Amino acid sequence: SHFCRSQLCLITDPVHWSKFHIVRCGVDIDTFHPVLRKQPADTPSILCVGRLVSAKGQEVLVQAAKQLKEQGHDFQITFVGTGPDEKSLQESARSLDLDQQVCFTGGLPPREVRSHFQQADLFVLPSFAEGVPVVLMEAMAFGIPVISTPIAGIPELIEHGTSGELVPPGCVESLANSIGSFLSSKDRWEQRGAEGRNTVARLYNKAANGQEMTTLLVSQLSTES
Repeated sequence: SHFCRSQLCLITDPVHWSKFHIVRCGVDIDTFHPVLRKQPADTPSILCVGRLVSAKGQEVLVQAAKQLKEQGHDFQITFVGTGPDEKSLQESARSLDLDQQVCFTGGLPPREVRSHFQQADLFVLPSFAEGVPVVLMEAMAFGIPVISTPIAGIPELIEHGTSGELVPPGCVESLANSIGSFLSSKDRWEQRGAEGRNTVARLYNKAANGQEMTTLLVSQLSTES
């Protein structure tokens, strides 16, 4: 990402900056692709995939769920993953009386994770610290609308208001408002899912970016020889 490149520029002499090349990470867009459901779920499904650690900001999503429930929204939030914060997040959801709205699957194999993607209406990753998260690329490749935070390289992946939404990290109210907007008008968010898919296909295609990396390495070897 440009963000990561900037951090290298921060600690090096400008004479070396031209040596830093950006070749983006990517996903298999043939494996991760939009799926037409046979029957849309009655209750909107919100998905969060990732290690259950403080850097991912999952507690913000739990707190936002409480506000959404108080506002009368119908939804189901699924956390896929495990980690040191798993127990505390479960206790937090229980203490906020969210047993019917929030569930935790623990760690799952890739096939089952993809199955959750295929059933999701919205993907949320309220991170405090990231690079450019692969799970966001995967969600967008599936054509799922996404909500995340404008930190590190994420704004290079998600264009706010076009291919998703970005909310201030740590702001429960902003996240709840953004999710509430989706729950109130899902149809208006479909275009954002389509734009997200287009972004990943264009800039985060694993096959194309792998070839770009190969070309770069070959050119560097040719220069050195």
